[in-house]
Amino acid sequence: MKKNITNLNTKDRTNAKIKSVFFLKKAFIISCLILFFGNYSWSQVENIPCTGYNADVVANGVETSESSTTAALDVAGYVLVSNDFNPGNGVCNTANSWPATVTSLVAPNPVYTLQAANGNNSLRLTGSSSGTLTVTTPVACQSVYVLATSGQGAGNYTAIVTFSDNSTETFAGISVPDWCNASGANRASIQFWRNNRDASTSCGGDYNPYMFQSSLPIAATNQSKTIESIDFTNNTSGTILNVFAIAKGPTVISYCSSQGNNYSDEHITNINYAGINNTTVGSNYTDFTAQTANVTIGTANNLSVTILAYGSDHIYAWIDWDQDGSFGDVDESYIVGSNVSEVGPHTVSITPPAGAALGTTRMRVSVKYNGAPSSCETFSYGEVEDYSVNVTTATPCTSIPVLDATTAATTIGGSGASSGGNITSAGTGGCAVTARGVCWGTTSNPTVGASNFTTDGTGIGAFTSTITGLSPNTIYYVRSYATNGFGTAYGTEISFTTLDVCVPVTLFSEGFEGGALPTGWSQGGDPSQWIFNASGNNGSNPSIPTNVKIHH
Repeated sequence: MKKNITNLNTKDRTNAKIKSVFFLKKAFIISCLILFFGNYSWSQVENIPCTGYNADVVANGVETSESSTTAALDVAGYVLVSNDFNPGNGVCNTANSWPATVTSLVAPNPVYTLQAANGNNSLRLTGSSSGTLTVTTPVACQSVYVLATSGQGAGNYTAIVTFSDNSTETFAGISVPDWCNASGANRASIQFWRNNRDASTSCGGDYNPYMFQSSLPIAATNQSKTIESIDFTNNTSGTILNVFAIAKGPTVISYCSSQGNNYSDEHITNINYAGINNTTVGSNYTDFTAQTANVTIGTANNLSVTILAYGSDHIYAWIDWDQDGSFGDVDESYIVGSNVSEVGPHTVSITPPAGAALGTTRMRVSVKYNGAPSSCETFSYGEVEDYSVNVTTATPCTSIPVLDATTAATTIGGSGASSGGNITSAGTGGCAVTARGVCWGTTSNPTVGASNFTTDGTGIGAFTSTITGLSPNTIYYVRSYATNGFGTAYGTEISFTTLDVCVPVTLFSEGFEGGALPTGWSQGGDPSQWIFNASGNNGSNPSIPTNVKIHH
């Protein structure tokens, strides 16, 4: 039996007792440190859906700036534009148009969800006026982040946060730079296209506007309360404050403690997972949450755990995917090794589930002797380590690939040729080229699926395709193609004509002199002329039309 002191000799029992006392003392000290400092994590930074936006300051659709908005964003009369804005003389320059989301350039880089271009999309406040954003689903958080801009000069605002118990917290004098100030503090966005609201049927304006992020740090006494609403007041006369979205900062999460009391015979020696590669010498419990694994929802990564093994060791891992401070959900626990006696590495594949919350969460890894560990326990022999995991979602693919011209056809024959292409971009966003090649047909603009096509690998770059199965003396039209998650792009069309192939003919020869004529042949009027009658018995001779005359 493992570590049973009564089965040891006197010297071993003494050593075992000393070791046990040492490890118990160490376990007690570590437990006290855990209790003193806390075992905390932070939930994700994310957008807060709200109602209360009171103005449409984004021109969109086939109408004038004035008719498609309810107010100008600044005193000078400018509005932002969407990518479909057409005031009557064609779609305006849509570069940097009104997006669906803004990923802030300012830490902690929240992703703000903007309101639609064809409805109220701003809490628009002139000097000394006030307005309220009501939180759709009340949330608790450590900080609130505000995405806003000030029209016609820098301004500042007062925000009053109202909590679920009707208590409030006031933030006064929060500065917002002028929207044309590229060097303004806390600039959260790229430039946006703007247009004059008074312009009837023209596309004017320039790339001046920016958005800015300000922070409302919630007091510790209020961080456990849910936020119901936020009142905003523009404190600067002559300016227009526009609040476009708000986001919440991290929420404090407390995790249960867990540890082994003696790690002398089995403990973790290495953790390798999604960017973490941590080699250790063993401890009862260690907080390694300063080390972060980066994972993407739906993408698998191997968690490998190497241990100092004794035998009958069990290795488990947990990841708090929903960031609720518990490892108890059915999709949050993983068996890395069961009843093992080898050092490993022991490996399990982990795929973040579709419902995982974005942001940083907690991973716990435990090795325990002679039994499966649970996520929240203190056990006799083994070790526990905690790490951080940053969960992201795959960047969407938002455009088709970009190709150069289709390569001119070469090695043209009667039944085949070669062509190809060059893919210079997989597309914008998280795009990957999953198929590429050429497609061809006897009519213009061939497409993949509707025409013949090749499949020649994946990824960007140049490629060559071999075209087969063609007919002789025929015009063919060819286009290179590349496919990603957004769609299929085609290179410019080329054409070529296959060669006119002659069918080989076996020459007939016969020795007529000095012997009897073969069946089917007769002497002509000229001594050097013979005539073949097709109705005769040709034997193995080639077929020749009736009464063909051959001069020898």
